[in-house]
Amino acid sequence: MDLRRTGFALVGRDIYFTVSTDASQPYDIWWKVRNYGPDAESADGLRGQITPGRGPRIYERTKYRGRHDVEVWILKDGRVVASDHHDVVIR
Repeated sequence: MDLRRTGFALVGRDIYFTVSTDASQPYDIWWKVRNYGPDAESADGLRGQITPGRGPRIYERTKYRGRHDVEVWILKDGRVVASDHHDVVIR
């Protein structure tokens, strides 16, 4: 299922996020996966930390209904040279 096409995912599914860039290597990739809302809060699943070094593809399991988001940054020499943001609706 393509999130950009459907606009949502179902609980209990696997989602992969992949980033591609035309920035020249070497560069670092930093990700932020943010869970919020009543389902995540009641399960102590709130999060939103920025994580460096996870690579160009990350895997997530959909656990909590609601609106969430994923952000990615490409850093070169300590500066952001590219970024993207994707809203994730879980039903």
